[in-house]
Amino acid sequence: MGAQAYSAQELVAKTNELLDSVAPDAPVKELEENVRELRDLRDQMLFHGFNAPFSALIASTRADYSENEPDELQDRAKQIKVLRDLVNAKKFSLARVRISIASHLIALSILTGGKTDIGKEILPHLPLDGNHIRALAQGGEDGVYAYKHLTDAISPVGSDDVVEATVLYEKDGKVEKAKFKLHNPKALEERVAKVYGPTAKVVSSRVSKEQSYLVQKKSSRIALCVAYSALASKLIREQMDAVPKVEKVQKYAAILKKKGFKWYARADHFDESQEELKDEMVGAGLLKYVEGSYILDDEIMASILGHKKRSREKTMFISLEKLSELLFLHFLLNSREERASSKSLPAVKVDPTPEQLMFMDVLSDSSLEVEDAPELLAKKLALEKSNPNLPGKLFGAAVFSILNDEDASSCAKKFSINEKELAKAIDSVESIVSGKGRGAEFLGLVKHDGSERDSGADAGRNKKK
Repeated sequence: MGAQAYSAQELVAKTNELLDSVAPDAPVKELEENVRELRDLRDQMLFHGFNAPFSALIASTRADYSENEPDELQDRAKQIKVLRDLVNAKKFSLARVRISIASHLIALSILTGGKTDIGKEILPHLPLDGNHIRALAQGGEDGVYAYKHLTDAISPVGSDDVVEATVLYEKDGKVEKAKFKLHNPKALEERVAKVYGPTAKVVSSRVSKEQSYLVQKKSSRIALCVAYSALASKLIREQMDAVPKVEKVQKYAAILKKKGFKWYARADHFDESQEELKDEMVGAGLLKYVEGSYILDDEIMASILGHKKRSREKTMFISLEKLSELLFLHFLLNSREERASSKSLPAVKVDPTPEQLMFMDVLSDSSLEVEDAPELLAKKLALEKSNPNLPGKLFGAAVFSILNDEDASSCAKKFSINEKELAKAIDSVESIVSGKGRGAEFLGLVKHDGSERDSGADAGRNKKK
């Protein structure tokens, strides 16, 4: 527990106060201080049962006000509504803290542990204040579709061990019972002691299987998907603001521009405040008024609908491509030990399965120019046990150079590595990749497609530049 303990009501107020003050461009030191305070608030929320089922939260919230009831609770007709609002405030506060912690940890990972500049572009879009709904709304309708596309792409594949435990602990001189779930069964005792105190006892626990996500915590999935959907929406809007070279559309855009609207705004959906604008469009033959309704010219409508479809598709694609780049480089340039460290991307599996990497096949046309990202990563991960004591970044870059048939000079620039050091690393890794070194047995775990890249025999020659 933290240095200062708060009541349940104080926790909600303190959470809102802290998160409303979080700066979107906070420096590393401030982000680290925020994480410490946010974790303390989260642990106190768990201690007060903010994660309890709704019925239990209603009972505990009623008890919170038993000695000093607000006037609203004296009126039984209002009681349930007030209690529901208070319970929802608790649940929302806990969710907001969790998403804020995840966003802070992602930002810190990118700023302090990133091996390249990839990822820094999402920093302005991370919901550091925990309000992911507001961050998602900034991406507009296309951003919402992109968010759903990303969550589907990293949906669960396989299963992992989780432990469900029941704990007895002391609170205000009374023995309380709490139930919770933990994705790391080995850390059960440590987690219980941290949240519920050293005298807390685990009275029952059960390890079971649960759907396996590449990004294991919901809060981290939300933070990443919101940030990348908002980024993609912004990029595509900037790319697609140009007005089509169609005479009617050009006239339509010119009238809209005078009022500050984009060319693809639907004038037929405008309210009464824009009657003058609509009258001007009717006079120009761009809009018709038929039986009490406004109808856009067919050519203009086709241009707007076509733009909307292309914009949505591009936003969905770019969001997945950008997220894939971040996760691809995370697995490629970090050793297993680095991926398991506290500076790594939060909640990302240390040892993903090949199936969990399949969505990265979008990277063939990205700035990384990787032919088969899922297969390359699967091979790299299988070879890690045979790493000849090279730093994670150097080993990953060497494997990439060989398997992607790319020369040392090009890879050195791509990954910001000394070219001479990379060339030496390629020489020491090549026998492992080709199946002549200690790593040959591990490649048997990876499904090959029979291409020349799989044989590895000529991996160091004729590389693309």
